[in-house]
Amino acid sequence: MSSLNIPYGKMFMEAVLVLLPVMFLKHFWTTIYTPRGRFLGGVAAKVIAVYEAAFYAALLTVPLGPLLAPAVVMALIHWAGAVLYLRGALARYKNLAPAYAVFEAVELLFLVFAAIWLARV
Repeated sequence: MSSLNIPYGKMFMEAVLVLLPVMFLKHFWTTIYTPRGRFLGGVAAKVIAVYEAAFYAALLTVPLGPLLAPAVVMALIHWAGAVLYLRGALARYKNLAPAYAVFEAVELLFLVFAAIWLARV
């Protein structure tokens, strides 16, 4: 694996590799335990969690080059999520919105580094 042309590039990529299984397990758990969804929001949350779990599983198992486009889509999803949580637009999670926004923003940074890594593979 080649390192990025930024300070600590190798460290960032190693962190991406270490966090992949963690991210898969978190999204797999969300896929299973998200309410089955009598409401559109619950169904959408489950669909996004399935997509994310599949994405992280693919990063662990398939050739990496074709995953750049899905990584960009994932980054856009998390950018939107962070904005929605910060604005309090997701009423169900209003009390936890700041914490969710931070999580989404951290995952967004993770995905940006993963996309950079994938672009270089």
